[in-house]
Amino acid sequence: MIGHLRQRLRLRRGAPTTATPTLPPYASTLTRLAYLATGDADSAAALIATLLLERPTSFGQAVRYLAARLPESWLSWPGEAGPAEWLALRLRPEQAHRLISMLGEWRPLERLALALYLEQNVRRDELDAWLGSTGMAERLSTAIGALGARLGWVPPGGTAPACQTLMLDLVDQDDEQIDATLRRHCSVCPACRARRAGLLHTRHLLAIALRVCFRRPTPPLVPLLQRAYEQRRQQRPHLLRLALLLPALLLLAGMLRPPAAPPSAAAAPPVTARQVLERALYRFDRPPQPRGILHERASIRLRDTALVIERWFDYRPPHRLRLTVRRADQAAPLLDLALNGPDHLTYLFDPVIGRPHSGTLRNADLMPLLPLLAQLPTAGTLGLMPVPQEDLDLALLAEAWRGDAALLGSTRWRGRPAWLLIANAGQDQRLTLTVDQQTFSLLEARSSTPGALASSAVLRWRLEDIAVLAPESVPATRFVLPEQPPITALDPRQFLRPPLAELDLRSAAALTLLAVPEAPPEPPLVAAIRNRSSLRAPLYQVYEGRWSTLVITAPPIFPPPETVALTRRFAGGRYAMLATTLPQTTVLEFTLDAAPKQRMRLYLWHLLADDADREALAIQTLASMRLVDDANVARYAERFAMPPHPHSARPTRTP
Repeated sequence: MIGHLRQRLRLRRGAPTTATPTLPPYASTLTRLAYLATGDADSAAALIATLLLERPTSFGQAVRYLAARLPESWLSWPGEAGPAEWLALRLRPEQAHRLISMLGEWRPLERLALALYLEQNVRRDELDAWLGSTGMAERLSTAIGALGARLGWVPPGGTAPACQTLMLDLVDQDDEQIDATLRRHCSVCPACRARRAGLLHTRHLLAIALRVCFRRPTPPLVPLLQRAYEQRRQQRPHLLRLALLLPALLLLAGMLRPPAAPPSAAAAPPVTARQVLERALYRFDRPPQPRGILHERASIRLRDTALVIERWFDYRPPHRLRLTVRRADQAAPLLDLALNGPDHLTYLFDPVIGRPHSGTLRNADLMPLLPLLAQLPTAGTLGLMPVPQEDLDLALLAEAWRGDAALLGSTRWRGRPAWLLIANAGQDQRLTLTVDQQTFSLLEARSSTPGALASSAVLRWRLEDIAVLAPESVPATRFVLPEQPPITALDPRQFLRPPLAELDLRSAAALTLLAVPEAPPEPPLVAAIRNRSSLRAPLYQVYEGRWSTLVITAPPIFPPPETVALTRRFAGGRYAMLATTLPQTTVLEFTLDAAPKQRMRLYLWHLLADDADREALAIQTLASMRLVDDANVARYAERFAMPPHPHSARPTRTP
């Protein structure tokens, strides 16, 4: 019987062949798609070689076969971007790293959809037909928007019903019918117009990233296909024997089957210290489910007393925020800030010594400032805040981000599941962090000397209370403060400074020589020119990015004697690095070749960059400096656009 079946199988199969299998014309394109989806060139080629044995009749059928065979996660992601990728993407190093790492967080099927959408010009609403999936059009639009928002490029869109109807289509381009509808809507909706611009910018950079980060040649397909063909041909007799023996094997397996093991809980998804820290740094961008209102209360030491920091954050858009900072022994707050919706902010500040500040700002563009407002009271070393910056949660997370952090595993903190991390904090210090697994809030931070007793660790941050509350349990008055004198603009990191007059670019350029950077370290969320009325530094520019503050001073009216030799060169001028005691800050004194006698200074604070990266960012910023003149003043003036003010001749309350 077995001999008869073997004879029939040989007759049907014919003589073994060594002819090279023929590749379809779309083989290289299919391999490219598999490479982008899996992140590994070798695995992609092997996957396509196995797939082609199924003899798909068309490119579309081959893509569906590929989608069905993709692994659940990436196989080998490119990792951090290098200088070539920075230049091609025109991004700062940390931005390029984050773009590539966040793209690696997508599922392979979503990256395959992105490749079809950007490289093969497949319409977004046709992706399900290509992939055999459901809801991919919405998933892809949402993923691109979330990635751009986390990088600070995509602001929230409008909240009107017409805005919500078109929200998912804002990412589309080159579709005549959709483009016409979107153009009409965006012409009357500034919020959707800004979101569409950010989405198209993100889409453009993703297309470049796919091109420059996946340049490794894939192995030749013909040898792989030949090997796969031979392996399948040799396996056929073994499969025949297995088919004949299968009934006996099943019977034996049933006789020898061990008792069933009790069900076990599903293992937690694998995480790394880097992933935990990134989620913690961007925790308000990824709200927990179900969405509610976060309440946190922390206590830190300030000399001989303690400061209590209390935060309320509504995860539901449009977001609301309430922040108070007070001394533990006093009821009156040092700072009280309330963001009640997208266009209403009120703050009160009592410096104890000095004149109190207060104001109410009504502005439709408050939502782009939300990343800075949510970071408060972190304001950086170039800001002014009555809280020691180095002991705040955001600063401690950034310290671990810059160090060599390691994930020790899961733990429980007051009954809440949490992650436990350690990191080197420099100067023979070790940082131990406990991060909440639900909200990714920093629950506790201690610093110690390696080898010292655990009891000697210094407590630097601790949450006294944390909860995600149901929205109906929090009264609406929680996010309301009494109206204060109106203000017209706000820099969340600088609003505690005494009021300074704010100038437009034309007025500032008429007073002094002014050089502006073409490429600040980050896309600025706030840009302003301020008048200090000082002979040493009469004007200075401020650029607030999500993680950085850049300050550029104009030349002094009466220059002091030159005490520092500008011995280093950059493209367009000379500079010297000045010593400073400000943490996470680089200070450069420089001149431009076009004005070699006019000395200016650049101050750069960056929370996430280490010393080397921060110096490189400062020098790149110097290389992009341009003197303001009649030919370019109109173009640069848009950067410092000021709202109308009824008393423009008087200093505003904006610092």
